[in-house]
Amino acid sequence: MRLDASERFRHGEMDFSQRIGWLDGLRGFAMLCVIMGHLSGMDQQAKIWLYSFHMPLFCIISGALFRYEKYDSILACVKDQAKKLLFPYVMLTIVCAPFWYINHIVFGDGKVSFKRLLVGFLTADQYEGTMTNGALWFLPALFLTSVVFWFLVDLDHKGKVNWGGALGICAALAIGVGIFCEGKPTAWNVTGVPAMVIFYGIGCMAMQSYRRHRDAIESLSPTVMTTVIIALMSVGTWAAFANTKVSLLVNDYEVFALMLVSSLGISACLALLFMNLPNVRPLTFAGRYSLDYLGLHIPMMRFFESWRHTAELAQSHAFILGLVVFMMLIPVVYVIERFTPILVGRWPRKKRDRLQ
Repeated sequence: MRLDASERFRHGEMDFSQRIGWLDGLRGFAMLCVIMGHLSGMDQQAKIWLYSFHMPLFCIISGALFRYEKYDSILACVKDQAKKLLFPYVMLTIVCAPFWYINHIVFGDGKVSFKRLLVGFLTADQYEGTMTNGALWFLPALFLTSVVFWFLVDLDHKGKVNWGGALGICAALAIGVGIFCEGKPTAWNVTGVPAMVIFYGIGCMAMQSYRRHRDAIESLSPTVMTTVIIALMSVGTWAAFANTKVSLLVNDYEVFALMLVSSLGISACLALLFMNLPNVRPLTFAGRYSLDYLGLHIPMMRFFESWRHTAELAQSHAFILGLVVFMMLIPVVYVIERFTPILVGRWPRKKRDRLQ
């Protein structure tokens, strides 16, 4: 989230020159929710709540950091986003392969052909093929979302289309996809992109007036702020359970309006909380290196769930296992970022400095 002087996206009133601490913390919390949601022993009711907002929240945060002015053409956008998202996808797929083999072949009884692995890698679809890390589907999907959104904003800047209206079209497409393609994942989650673009755009619009929003929030009394937070969480949670479990991956939105209410209500509540809470360093660290966490939590989690000495404990105490995995990844991620960032698709720091 660091914006270099030559690459700052001018969000109307906003001009970032350093990392946004509370946004790092918020993304770290979203990553913790992703880990909890992927635990096989997690309570189903808890999963309904977690799935109602955690991936939309990632899209919202990505949209909040969108910078149209960074690219002078769609080709430049494609190249940069490929470097940031597709190259890490390739590297993390390779890194996760030996751990996948241990968890599924050595500890389990799975038999997977090379063809299924290749199909899974090329399509980022763990239903048609086999992925070494199922969570990595998000990276190609976010790549498509970023490029599509930049294209819509570019058309808006050229006066060819109103991108607010374009988001409305995306909403209509998402509803159609939810009706006709429910439970049917596609390569690179193409059918899920319209819904992801909506959340991406909402994040961008929210950040355009960030300073005004922040001033308005800071003018609220503690009582009013607490009331707003409780109201947002209550409405969002009600909508989540009224709608049952949703999934951007398989286009399963149930009632689309309820999906929007739950995801936006809970996300807004969490954003207000993290704006006002003190810095929680483990969450901030996870938010800063969320790509590492996304790529590494599944192998570690599945090891504990597959290894016979911890399998029973993992099922009966899933929440504790989630916290353990989250905290154990801190030193692992630190070592990787310090010495071998190429493993998660990032250039070593000196190399990155030369590239920038």
